[in-house]
Amino acid sequence: MDASLLEAGAKVTAGFSLAFLTAVGVQVGRKFRAQAEAKRAGKQFERYAGTNRDLVVVDRVVANFTEWAPHFYALFWSALAVRPDLRDSIVKAGWLYVACRVGYVFVGVYGNGLGRMGAKAPILLTTFPAYGSLAYFLYAIFSA
Repeated sequence: MDASLLEAGAKVTAGFSLAFLTAVGVQVGRKFRAQAEAKRAGKQFERYAGTNRDLVVVDRVVANFTEWAPHFYALFWSALAVRPDLRDSIVKAGWLYVACRVGYVFVGVYGNGLGRMGAKAPILLTTFPAYGSLAYFLYAIFSA
């Protein structure tokens, strides 16, 4: 791999890491908020009781991020490795995936895209384009 290919891939990878840290930051913020609310109400804070919708949702968002990370990394870097001729489109698809992950955080947590029963329609606006990116990486790999 040439240096420009590695640099482009590294930037997308760093963007993904920043997106993940954003999700964790939102998670931590929601936890502190829930702790303060419990204290004001004179109740014991129970982090994993599943009774606080915000915590259930934000935990699901971070878990979803974590579940899909290996697939993203493997497919993205494999596509770059075997199809350097598609570098620009693979990198664009990588950035689309990163943007969708950030969108997933905000639609899921603040946009009522997730609930205790799972996904709701708004979250699909970030989910399907992300799947499209992964599908494109697969296309690039298998068309090599």
